[in-house]
Amino acid sequence: MSDFYIRERDTEETRGPYTVGKLATLVESGQIDKATLYYDEQKSAWLPLGDSAQFAEVLFPERRKLSLRSEAEPTEKADKEKATGAVSVEAPGPDVSEMLAAAEGRTEDTRHLKKRQRSAEAAARYLCPVMGLAFVMSGFSLLYPNLDFLLELFVNRQWGNLLQAPFVWFGVVDLFIALCCFLAVTEIFPFVRARAALGFGFGLYVGWATGDSLYLLAMVIAMVGAWLATCTQRMGLMLIAFMGMLAGFGLLTWMALSGRFEILYGPLN
Repeated sequence: MSDFYIRERDTEETRGPYTVGKLATLVESGQIDKATLYYDEQKSAWLPLGDSAQFAEVLFPERRKLSLRSEAEPTEKADKEKATGAVSVEAPGPDVSEMLAAAEGRTEDTRHLKKRQRSAEAAARYLCPVMGLAFVMSGFSLLYPNLDFLLELFVNRQWGNLLQAPFVWFGVVDLFIALCCFLAVTEIFPFVRARAALGFGFGLYVGWATGDSLYLLAMVIAMVGAWLATCTQRMGLMLIAFMGMLAGFGLLTWMALSGRFEILYGPLN
């Protein structure tokens, strides 16, 4: 699962959903800690972030501690050595440079964690703008076949006729999704997945029923890309999702400009 809801122990107010990359940013800024609760859908319960293995590894990586001891401070071991005359050889303590390297993710043990975190942050940085552009194209492909209808609607002010053009409403919804993405409102992602699932089913059925393989292909690629983009945190999969979204919605835009959707997306009457 890539999105999580969180809250503090002393409040019922929830925040999110957040990706693991966003949670890491909140940890670094001190806004959340191990005591912050997250909602585990499998257990249907709120659990501390610090108790989860999947979060402990990425959000709270263990760092070796350097303990300093004054040479002048007597110890039980030193007293015993003086009494017996024995000399013990202690292993060297941790090197400061090694500790800094571990904290910065430059050791073999921590490099893969830092790489995973950078990948998630890069994916999150590009996700919203690309998603916004894709849904602008989707909204345009739905509204363009209805331009004459909308112009007549505004001139005559017969707003009730909007009920005859259901795809106008879908076009407005897609433009709203695009606006939320441009504003980086990640809370819209669950709705985006529902929209992608609906579009996938509609495109699959209409493309199969009409024998329009190009429309079927465009809808499937676009909707699968939109769904995948909101679920993954890996940059490689995110790039595949981006290409699918832009290719699919771009093809739908070209088909709309070519006049292929006048009947399919036009008013019902």
